[in-house]
Amino acid sequence: MQTNIAIRRLLACVVLACSFSCASTANAENSREVNRQLMSARMSVLVGQLDESRLLIQPGVIADRESQTVYIWGEATGLKPHDPAEFFVVSEDSGHDYEALVVAFCRASAVHRALTYIGMRPGSPVDYLLPRFWPKGERVFMNVEWSEKTNAAQRIAAEDLLVDSRTGQRLPRAGFVFVGSRWVQSDGQSDELDYAADIYSPHSIASDYNEPGTVLDVPRKAADHDVYGYQRPNPERILPRSQLVRIVLTPEFTNGSRRVADYYLEVKSGSRGHPRYQLSDDRARPVGNPRSGRSLKSILERLRREGKDVYASIRYDPTLTISAIQRAARTLLDLGQEELIRVEPPPAENLFFQAFLPDDKWRERSSRPSQPWELHIGGHRGETSAILTRIAEHWRDDQLRPELEAVDYDVANGEAVLGILQKVGMKYRVLLVFASEHITYGELMSFLRPIIPSVPTIYVFSDEEAESSK
Repeated sequence: MQTNIAIRRLLACVVLACSFSCASTANAENSREVNRQLMSARMSVLVGQLDESRLLIQPGVIADRESQTVYIWGEATGLKPHDPAEFFVVSEDSGHDYEALVVAFCRASAVHRALTYIGMRPGSPVDYLLPRFWPKGERVFMNVEWSEKTNAAQRIAAEDLLVDSRTGQRLPRAGFVFVGSRWVQSDGQSDELDYAADIYSPHSIASDYNEPGTVLDVPRKAADHDVYGYQRPNPERILPRSQLVRIVLTPEFTNGSRRVADYYLEVKSGSRGHPRYQLSDDRARPVGNPRSGRSLKSILERLRREGKDVYASIRYDPTLTISAIQRAARTLLDLGQEELIRVEPPPAENLFFQAFLPDDKWRERSSRPSQPWELHIGGHRGETSAILTRIAEHWRDDQLRPELEAVDYDVANGEAVLGILQKVGMKYRVLLVFASEHITYGELMSFLRPIIPSVPTIYVFSDEEAESSK
């Protein structure tokens, strides 16, 4: 009898919970429909106040070319102060409302078109395969406007809506980078293109981390794994749930000025094995005379004071030694951490500068989490020899770590390396290279260029670092 009563009570609770859930869903849908109707009315009012001939009008978006302003309407999700926030704005079909501040009543591609209509050009989003670790493009300022029933209209910078829980401070008011999502082929049989942020999750319009598919990104390195869970709604600036909001986007510059500055940084052989630098603009005009890392930093600091974001493509002198390149790589890493330089992806069949800064503990095989192939390159005065090594792992039932067995292959060139890798197989698409200090960049790359397209991750150790790995 008591069991039956308990079951009935449980069923009653389930029914009641479902009723509340259904009611909540219905209320949300009703609220969104009301907000859509209110949006339509306010869009009509705004169009009546402006010269319609200078406007681009799309569902949920109005772009005014004369004032260089984009207006977007949406609805606040009502995130709580302790909720992790990953997005400022997503589109309705995102499904990421639970970690976004606003759901926009428009598609991501409509925002892209609106920004290009007022004269902006999309840049490039992060792409960890190239690799591109910095979002690239000109910036826009984002303000959020709303009007509650009991208060006057409010306007706030979007960055003020979030705080970093590690510091307790709001996010920097630095604007957002118009990176633009990718245009992708809609299917294999059509030449039509779809906007990636329209068809792929998370359908981001503005993210607070470096989202590869977003329209607007934060203007700094902010990988998802570095910031997730730390960026949360500002408890002093909580947007009420289902509140209709208007997002206003304006370019940082309206006079044709540009923040993005493309440069070439040549790394050459200097005295006593140290690298020497030459910075040139995109017209091959030298900028200063930065012989050392210190003088290069001074020039980059001046460019930053002038409001420039420096994106640099690195060119290495083929006669540079590996040790000199590693010194240069450490300099570039330090400059990047200070946001003085943003290193561009390398040309095809070349290495990103951080390939020359591997984790020191990987020198010893016993310290690695796995055992990729090794390539040992030695030589002197133009004569180069190499050994390709496969590390076999033998696991025993009574051991916590495997026994390692090295199997060596003599190789004459990069094509031979690639042939063995393809024949034997690669469990991990990673290659650790140990190069003699006498090897030059040109000699190294003659081995690696045939390999790079098939092995996406390569790290290079210098000769003195290699000894403990053998």
